Amino acid sequence: MSSAAVRLALPASLDGAAAPSLAASLLALKGKATDIDASSVEKISTLAVQVLLSAHRTWIADRVPLRIVTSSDRFNEAVARLGLADTLGSPLA
Repeated sequence: MSSAAVRLALPASLDGAAAPSLAASLLALKGKATDIDASSVEKISTLAVQVLLSAHRTWIADRVPLRIVTSSDRFNEAVARLGLADTLGSPLA
């Protein structure tokens, strides 16, 4: 993680009910370089992946780095199943 980046650790469960909280956490970091730690994720819904994808697009538009610096196998599998491994399975910007 770069010293200028803010770190956001994702919880073990990112089901649909957790998506609004994830969106609020990311919105609070908008405009800041952000490193995401997804190493604890054991459950992730499509809605939570959509929130991360939206953040990815927002950070790119703002020309601010957003990176997933660590991720669990479950996170990687979910992202790959949705065809987003090239987008969300590696540094995002």
